[in-house]
Amino acid sequence: DFACVFWDYNLRDWSTQGCSKGNASDNVLRCLCNHTTNFAALWSFRENYKYAEALGVISTVGLSFSLLGLVVTIIHHLKELHVEPDRGHCTPVAALLHFFLLATFSWNSVYGTQLVLTLAATYRVQNPLDYRQEECWLAALDGDKHFSFHKPMFWAFLLPLGLVLIYNTVLLVLTSLTTCRVDPR
Repeated sequence: DFACVFWDYNLRDWSTQGCSKGNASDNVLRCLCNHTTNFAALWSFRENYKYAEALGVISTVGLSFSLLGLVVTIIHHLKELHVEPDRGHCTPVAALLHFFLLATFSWNSVYGTQLVLTLAATYRVQNPLDYRQEECWLAALDGDKHFSFHKPMFWAFLLPLGLVLIYNTVLLVLTSLTTCRVDPR
């Protein structure tokens, strides 16, 4: 929602006197005022918007994995301060760090491409809320404020994220099995 206003120097505040909203049928904001002064359009936004509970869970899990990765990286670098002969644990840690860094950058590229293609396929100027919600997050809720599998949140975010996690887990297991072998053959 918006209001057409001008700066009233006597009140030292914005005022709507003499200003009104114009016909916005063509999706263009119009303000009509019967005087000339400093004009503006003041917007009203909901401050206490309730996000879907799934977004909080995703944020918490993602932050936890990020912190875990940071702790593992710090521990690994602290152990590198003095050089010891390879006793079997240093090489696998380095290989896993190498793998996860490359996997992160590769999957970010793939996901970014998929995001652009999804946006190109679903976005409509006439109805941008099919792709996003008012607070600039991917649409996850239907008209009744229930999570909907028909909205982009599932198909453009959660599904690719789940596939990336499954793929990375499988590669982690395979890499671990390969690097942790004690049989020299």
